[in-house]
Amino acid sequence: MLSTGRTGGCELDTWTISFWFATLALIPSGLGMTLFAKRRMKSFGILAVVVGCGFILLTTVLGDSSSFEREVSLTLLASLGPSIMMGCSILLLIFTSDSPVKPLPRPLRWLGWVGMLSGLGWILALALLAPPTSSGGAVSEVWTVWLTGFLLTLLALGLTSIVFLLSMGEARYTEIFCILPLPVGAGLMLNHALTSGFKGLAPEVALGRFADASLMLMGTVIGMTVAVFLFGLVLYISERGITQLPTTSPLTDDEMQLIRSRVERGRQIVEQFDSTIGGDGDS
Repeated sequence: MLSTGRTGGCELDTWTISFWFATLALIPSGLGMTLFAKRRMKSFGILAVVVGCGFILLTTVLGDSSSFEREVSLTLLASLGPSIMMGCSILLLIFTSDSPVKPLPRPLRWLGWVGMLSGLGWILALALLAPPTSSGGAVSEVWTVWLTGFLLTLLALGLTSIVFLLSMGEARYTEIFCILPLPVGAGLMLNHALTSGFKGLAPEVALGRFADASLMLMGTVIGMTVAVFLFGLVLYISERGITQLPTTSPLTDDEMQLIRSRVERGRQIVEQFDSTIGGDGDS
């Protein structure tokens, strides 16, 4: 789906290469260096992320208006703000809850809750009023795919978290009420997309996007499950293959008797030493 371009020429190929180089190489490697590299390499990681983001912005501004890369960059820019807001808000909710480690101040919990709802409302406003558009003013197809997949993933994660918290008993009911708006809001937005549609996303098109996103999510879950199972299987096989060190045979009666005699001899020496020291002190 790389852009072939109506204008052709080297400029379009340059922006296409720059976009994918930034998306697949610069930004991931920069994030990796920023998070895991030594201190002197962190600055290079930050620089790589900034340069990658700059390439994506330039692709949005200077790239071909009908290219697939421009639609992807527009979707990234549109979803970046609400995604960061919701992610930070969920972290606030997590670290202001009761936990063994020292939690954050309790008033920040309300800030996290409001930020989570605001991020979801931000996405709803984009879907209803100002979604990213491609050439000719048409709503970006990449945006509609992302929107449906995001809502479905949010709904699945929210319901899974609620079921997990329910299994932990009444002590976690407060956490359930905190995250309940996420699956409820995502479910209502999905229902609106499938019945009434969003701007540029008719209900019949949304149904197809929903089916694609469901299959993709199912495939992701199955793939992760298989990967974890295979990883555990490899660990199990490697543990079984390790040669066990020979265990020491129990001591025989003669060896036990020898040890007792040595211990008794040591005790006698200590007693003689104590008596000698005591006699010298009395004299």
